[in-house]
Amino acid sequence: MNIKNLFNHKILIILLLPLVFNACENSTENKNPSPSGTSLFPNTVGDKWTYAIQDSLTHSIDTLSLRIIGNIPVNGKSYSVWVRKSNIYNDTFYVSVDHDTVKYYDDPTPNFI
Repeated sequence: MNIKNLFNHKILIILLLPLVFNACENSTENKNPSPSGTSLFPNTVGDKWTYAIQDSLTHSIDTLSLRIIGNIPVNGKSYSVWVRKSNIYNDTFYVSVDHDTVKYYDDPTPNFI
């Protein structure tokens, strides 16, 4: 490597160092991914999703729809009522969100999850 190339590499490193140091952050501040008391999980009455499902084993195509139709209180906790419908089955289950944890139940008074 000649002296001119070495000089060019040093200049490049000197120019890139401020970018590297700006990208680093030394903070002791506690950062939460969402504001306190809010949830990023969609769990509001009226929320609705529709999925196209293709079964590669049976070569069948189906549509699955999910809707949140209500909330029920049980023992001081609130459970969202979710309805799942497709051509094969219809199902109702209950969803509880506690901070960063989402729990699905078949019964709103569960003995186990």
